[in-house]
Amino acid sequence: MRLAMLATVMALFIVQAHAESYRFNAQVWGIGGRSCASWLANSISEAEGSAWVLGYWTGRNFGAAVARKNGTVGATTDPSGVIGEVRKRCVNNPASTLLTEVEHLYFEFNKKGR
Repeated sequence: MRLAMLATVMALFIVQAHAESYRFNAQVWGIGGRSCASWLANSISEAEGSAWVLGYWTGRNFGAAVARKNGTVGATTDPSGVIGEVRKRCVNNPASTLLTEVEHLYFEFNKKGR
């Protein structure tokens, strides 16, 4: 029941996010457009955000693979490792959006061949 309610809220929660370090606007659905502080605020938002991070990461890799680019970013770790790295970034940048920190990490991993 709680999971269904959470999924419904996520589906309805649409955020227009502008990541400061990027020069584009993107429609972001779910917790990704919220601050890192709100992601880390409690166990429910942490679970929601962690699922969002993994889904977003998977989507980025899938999109890259379709475009015949590196679709294996993060292959040197596992889901817990990605979440742990995002968590570190968010602890250091609590006002940043979850999306911004995931994007920075994704680009860092891609650049380093991780």
